[in-house]
Amino acid sequence: MKKIIAVLIAIIMSIGMCEVVNAEDMNYTQTSEVSFTAEGHFTVYIPSKIEVGEVVEITADVELPENKAVSVMFDTLPDSGTITLTKTTGVDTVEIYFMQSDGTQITNANRLLGIFRSDSIDTVYQFSSAAVMDSDVSPGTYTGSVNFYISYIDVD
Repeated sequence: MKKIIAVLIAIIMSIGMCEVVNAEDMNYTQTSEVSFTAEGHFTVYIPSKIEVGEVVEITADVELPENKAVSVMFDTLPDSGTITLTKTTGVDTVEIYFMQSDGTQITNANRLLGIFRSDSIDTVYQFSSAAVMDSDVSPGTYTGSVNFYISYIDVD
């Protein structure tokens, strides 16, 4: 008898949980909220070629939250700040160094070139390079490379 009563109570409770839909109401609509949070985006422009002696400009298009920014720096430099370029047709080398726009030499300790924020529209960071000239540098084209480190950072 207890089992029959338990089954009847379960059936009655199940009927109360179901939504009654008449045959004529075959269309039913359910709405779900959809959300998306955009964290921002940025594009940094660094020239693919740098000529020694010319001013280099780094710019960025930045749309970021107020507490975020993009920093651009040389990846690593020797403590002296010089890098070696090698002659394309030989083994001769020449040392070059980079300078901030105020003439300060860039070294591994001060390799940050700039920080871009959304409120820094039209910001341009500049640097240049110069060769450490020895009297015995032979004529020709010298090449090498330098890497840049771009990071998405928290700011106050």
